[in-house]
Amino acid sequence: MGMIVMLMTGGGVPSVLQEVQVPIIENPVCQEMFQTAGHAKTILSSFLCAGYANGQKDSCEGDSGGPLMMERDDGRFVLAGTVSHGIKCAAPYLPGVYMRTTYYKPWLRSITGVQ
Repeated sequence: MGMIVMLMTGGGVPSVLQEVQVPIIENPVCQEMFQTAGHAKTILSSFLCAGYANGQKDSCEGDSGGPLMMERDDGRFVLAGTVSHGIKCAAPYLPGVYMRTTYYKPWLRSITGVQ
C-alpha cells in the first residue's frame, strides 16, 4: 500500500518496510488490460507491468521509484524495475507500470563500468 494512501486512510507512516507480491504481466496483455478499462495507454518496451486483472494488490502513490524485485532460480533477488506510474491503485484491469531495468542495462553499464 502506498505511503500516501496509508496516510489518507489514517494508517500513519509505517515503521516497517511495506511489500506486496504481484505477478509480471506481458506488455501486450497489459496494454489490452488498460484498453479494457477504457484507457488508451501505450505500454512501451521500456516499461513492464505487474499486478492482478481484478486489482487486489498494487503499488500506489508514494511508491514511485521503489523497487520491483524478482527472485531468480538460485534464490538471489534482482531489480526488475522501479515503480513508474499507474492509474488508481489496485483497480481492476489497471496494473502498476514499472521502468524495465533491462531496457536501460547498456546505459547503466556504460555509466558504471560494471559488466
